[in-house]
Amino acid sequence: MVEWVSANPEVAVVAEGVVTAVAKGETLVTASVGEASASCRVTVTQPEPAKVGDYFYSDGTWSDGGLLSIEDDGLNPVWADTKPAPVAGKTVIGIVCQTDENRIAAGDKEKGYTHGYVVAVKNAHSADSQTVQYSTDNDFASTPKAKIASTWYGNVNGYEETMKTVSDYGPNLATWCPAFDLTVNNFSLPAPETSSGWFLPSTGQLWDMVANLCGHEAALLLKEWQTSSYNVYYADSYTHLRAHE
Repeated sequence: MVEWVSANPEVAVVAEGVVTAVAKGETLVTASVGEASASCRVTVTQPEPAKVGDYFYSDGTWSDGGLLSIEDDGLNPVWADTKPAPVAGKTVIGIVCQTDENRIAAGDKEKGYTHGYVVAVKNAHSADSQTVQYSTDNDFASTPKAKIASTWYGNVNGYEETMKTVSDYGPNLATWCPAFDLTVNNFSLPAPETSSGWFLPSTGQLWDMVANLCGHEAALLLKEWQTSSYNVYYADSYTHLRAHE
């Protein structure tokens, strides 16, 4: 029987030959059978923090999308003259659209999802149509109703609202809330195990996506609306996920 030992379990642990990273650093992993043994050095690196515009891959990693700088609320973005290409051999499933910790839902942070939000590169839709309704239930009440721009901006609880809708409608989800069903149960882009899984964004998350990815003029207009007391109607059907820490 092979005995596995990590010299520094605070960096990585090993069980039955599978090494699991714990923290940045180096350790020596040794496999022993009787008097025979062999060792290898394991280095755990810390990835660069995700930023707006980065490519997000099916394996849960990300790489530079070309953003050089951006101000709060998406103002004055500066992008590289030549956009970096995705990493060869990896599958892009989304683009990072928000990383500001102040715009990540408290519940998401509590669960360790702190790297940011990602907008999918595909829409969740049926085989028959490129569009889909959020709900066909006229009495839909799983998510709070709001018409004031400042309230829309403040709501970043897309995951929580999606899961509440899934729970509320149960086996009737596909009939009454097709967008939720297609996103959570039948989306063509598998989400990494290290992420929350795909969910429908809240109004504030849609707001951030437009502000951060659609340029300075869009961001400036949305900035003006953040404290507006007028009714603002804006909707879309993009799909998000949360990247795990």
